[in-house]
Amino acid sequence: MRDSGDAPTRLHKSYSTDEGMTWTASEKSSIPNTASVELLELDNGLWLFLGNDIDDGRYRLSLYISGDEGQTWRSKVYLEDEKKDFGGFSYPSLIQDGKGMVHITYSYHLEEGGKSIKYVKIDPNNF
Repeated sequence: MRDSGDAPTRLHKSYSTDEGMTWTASEKSSIPNTASVELLELDNGLWLFLGNDIDDGRYRLSLYISGDEGQTWRSKVYLEDEKKDFGGFSYPSLIQDGKGMVHITYSYHLEEGGKSIKYVKIDPNNF
């Protein structure tokens, strides 16, 4: 879940033990985040998290990998990492196709007034 409260902003997490009928109160995780996020469970059971893991802005976009349903995140890859206040990467989306490949899209803004969508394809077997 996204944090829109007081600083420092962090990704929030909540748990359900009854297939989503009820949930625990949310709690802050250790992952900074100020914008939209995406979470995907892969066919092999790994979880992918894609978001802006910074306290201010959207100038970095990171992909995290978890093998224990998000309890811990064992690795991180920067898809984008620009200087503060330069660039904006937001509204991430993740899907896995029938062949197991992961497809990523997100808004990609590097120049003033320049807006586009970036597409990245990755093989999760390389994680």
